[in-house]
Amino acid sequence: MKKFFLLLNMVLMAIGIQAQDSDFYYWKFNFKPGNTITFSDGSTITINGNPEAKYSRGGTVSYSGFSFPSILLPVGNQNTFTAPEGMLVSRIKLYSYVNANKVDVEGDCYWKEVGGVQYADAKASGGAMVGFVDNGKYDLRYFSIPTPQKTVTFTTKGAQFGVIILAEYVKDEGTDPDYVTLNFNLMTNLPVSNSESNAGDITEDQTFEGANGISLTVSPSGIATPNRLWGVNATLPDGSIHIIPQLRVYGGTIKLSSERRKILSAQFEVTGDKFDLTPNKGELTGLTWNGDAKDIVFTVNAQSRISSIAITLGEAEEKIPLAISCNDKGTVLINDAFKFTADLGEVDVLKGGSNTFVFTPNKNCQLEQVLLDGLDVTLSVKENILTTRIREDSKMIVTFGRKGSDANGDGKLDISDVVAIVNEILGQ
Repeated sequence: MKKFFLLLNMVLMAIGIQAQDSDFYYWKFNFKPGNTITFSDGSTITINGNPEAKYSRGGTVSYSGFSFPSILLPVGNQNTFTAPEGMLVSRIKLYSYVNANKVDVEGDCYWKEVGGVQYADAKASGGAMVGFVDNGKYDLRYFSIPTPQKTVTFTTKGAQFGVIILAEYVKDEGTDPDYVTLNFNLMTNLPVSNSESNAGDITEDQTFEGANGISLTVSPSGIATPNRLWGVNATLPDGSIHIIPQLRVYGGTIKLSSERRKILSAQFEVTGDKFDLTPNKGELTGLTWNGDAKDIVFTVNAQSRISSIAITLGEAEEKIPLAISCNDKGTVLINDAFKFTADLGEVDVLKGGSNTFVFTPNKNCQLEQVLLDGLDVTLSVKENILTTRIREDSKMIVTFGRKGSDANGDGKLDISDVVAIVNEILGQ
């Protein structure tokens, strides 16, 4: 999936890059005080809930060898950044300083809220700001948006901040994209383990959610070294340290799942040669899994360091309603997801696709008949499983019955069975 980066305030031609030739897009920002700023690509930044508050030009911030005028944010107001047409924000980077001398500021200054995540104190947000007017330092903070959003909010705590903003984009492919990346490096809001902390250790099944119903569930390792989200220290060009999360697994399993569409391929990005998994279905060649499944369980054979998983999804499956009923002597499980018992109802099934019905009789009962649109398909049921196509306006009636003469299902043949049979005949 292509990623795009926006650096607000930068003059494109200053570095001689043509936007159409690069994945990196830069825009010049003409500073005019106001409640909303509209950038040349159509993105905006707006102050929420205070029409009197205004953005203004701040001091110069240096980044990657270039200097840019910063945006001064009103103190304590929430801001909303809106991505340009066709884009969603997957990560926002805030390169900032406190627009005051450190000696004049009481208490910590920090990002109180980013992307809807509230931070109770400076430590929770990644630490107090260290950049002030009198020391000439700056802070670079990364905040991931696990499910990419059109808008991202952020709020400061303490004194006024001067900031330049970098938004990492993914293309907006609507509500049902064909490609999804589960990027652990962007999960900076989650606790991580390191040499001083075990906050990111996985001691029970933990699920990492992605876009479009994609998730990865990691089990405990089952060995001395726990599976964990590990914090890797990365040194930025300005010499500051940034912690990048990485999934490190040593044992147990990881389960890659898709709620609605089948997974056709999964490309793992790893660190070094630390990768040794075995899938329960499909084929894993090198770092690429190929197959056709909604759930894939990988057994972890040895330490594997996973940075991200790029997933390709199959065509969306069209669903249609199926009317179904069964009596109270068993249950019907449909496509491993929906269970019916002793009722008449509707369930969504695959139109024209292969649907699986698992019939489970109660104790001392058996499946007697399955009618699909009036046609007896019982002989097509193998080991209590029926796989069939469904057309529109279909109806299924499932009948379970008692085994042999044990009419009351107590495992004995006695007078009570005679009573049960008589009552059934009389409709009592």
